Amino acid sequence: KVFTSDEHVIRVNPIPPPPPEHPDAAWLPAKHVALTEMWSREPDELEAGEPISRDVTVSALGQLETQIPVIDPPEVDGVNVYPDRPVLARELEPEGIRGVRTDQYAMIGIDAGTVTLPALELPWFDIAAGEWRVATLPGQTLDVLPSKAQFASPAPQEAAPEPVAGPDGAAEPAVAAEPTVVHSAFWRQATAILAIVWLVTVFAWWWSGRPRREHRPPPPVPPHKRQAQRLKDARKAALAGDARGLRESLMQWAALQWPERPPRSIGEIANRVSSPLAEELALLSRASYGNGGGAWNGETLARALRSFAVKADDVPRTADSLPPLMPS
Repeated sequence: KVFTSDEHVIRVNPIPPPPPEHPDAAWLPAKHVALTEMWSREPDELEAGEPISRDVTVSALGQLETQIPVIDPPEVDGVNVYPDRPVLARELEPEGIRGVRTDQYAMIGIDAGTVTLPALELPWFDIAAGEWRVATLPGQTLDVLPSKAQFASPAPQEAAPEPVAGPDGAAEPAVAAEPTVVHSAFWRQATAILAIVWLVTVFAWWWSGRPRREHRPPPPVPPHKRQAQRLKDARKAALAGDARGLRESLMQWAALQWPERPPRSIGEIANRVSSPLAEELALLSRASYGNGGGAWNGETLARALRSFAVKADDVPRTADSLPPLMPS
């Protein structure tokens, strides 16, 4: 039976140009796009040199998660940003497929102060309205607090030096010691440690994703393929006039053909196959083992090996071919 569907004509519209305010916008057609964010903790409690993570999620209805473009984090003075591996997911809804992409960023404030994170924008094309839209994530202002390590305990006050007598006996004022300034490099050490941990994590992820080669033994060759190979070797030996190689290949083929009762000679093989191979094998047997010798034709024997049949096994098989050890 042949089933035929109705013909449908589909019109594919060209990609409209991006909006003027976003000339480099990626092509993202969808029904709905939303931007959301999540912080590992409240960003207003950020201290200098202490990391915090920010998750930015893009949800696009009517689009695959692999087609959602990457939103590069803006470079902000006073904050180091380290991107992590994105998380892709797909949800099935009555309106269609919703692709979800989540990018995670580790952020470290360098010095205490106020840092402004600009808004994130993602242009997308509304296929229902037929116009460009922009999904926006509002900007934020972070107050980076001073690190607790920067507040070192003041050095104990030393006793004022006694005045030293001058050459004329008058006392000279003692020179006060210069104050010691304590500088803290905590945030630099924390940034270096976090960068090393991030590099180790990326390397471990790359190493775990490498395809591992499993050494498996090759599968055994089926018996029929081994038989075909033995017959091929026998034909080559016959055409080359190699009687010894021909006999060895035929005996190996016969052992695969009759594994329970393999023949012991070429003459026995001749009794189990059809003509003209039976006659050619008989000539080969007489030429090899007969008293008067004889000649055999390699080309004729090779042609006979291409088309022959195996006779039915008419030898009765018994459970025990030998007489009992102690007959009753």
